[in-house]
Amino acid sequence: MRGKTTRSICISTSARRFSCGISHQPSSLIPLDQLEAIRLVDLEGKSQVEAALIMGVSRGTVQRLCYKARKAITASLLSGSDIVVCEGHSVVLRKNCLKQCACQLRKEREIYE
Repeated sequence: MRGKTTRSICISTSARRFSCGISHQPSSLIPLDQLEAIRLVDLEGKSQVEAALIMGVSRGTVQRLCYKARKAITASLLSGSDIVVCEGHSVVLRKNCLKQCACQLRKEREIYE
């Protein structure tokens, strides 16, 4: 079994817990790498290929991260449970994220063109 690839994350949020009110359901955990994948694809409208280049992983990994995050978020919304953002595995937090993401993506595009 292969080890997990280090994932570059550009999220700086102080919110780590999202609550639907009083809930007796266990919280859904969403690692930072899953949150970053859905941020790039769903919020910023990037393709999975672009998101993969930014995060330094394969397109298939981005697809799996998005699937797991969307599943956890949907389950939480339907059951009324809290959503907790956790550190996860193999994550590298970037500083000045917007500049680095844009620069990294531009460099990768130049390589492929």
